[in-house]
Amino acid sequence: MLGQYLPLWYQETDVVEELIYVVEMGLFKHVEDGLEIRKSAFECMYTLLEKCRDKVEIFAFIDLIQVD
Repeated sequence: MLGQYLPLWYQETDVVEELIYVVEMGLFKHVEDGLEIRKSAFECMYTLLEKCRDKVEIFAFIDLIQVD
């Protein structure tokens, strides 16, 4: 089942520009509706890395978490 769900989790880590909009709230100037789902996807991936590292494609995982 992991092979079926990993691509979906990887897809949810992408930033969706359509879900970002600008709202001024004090010091903060933008809001993203997709942030919670992205955070959840990264938490799932962290758990997978912790519990079943041998089943995760580590290079694909690293590409997702690498910061430009």
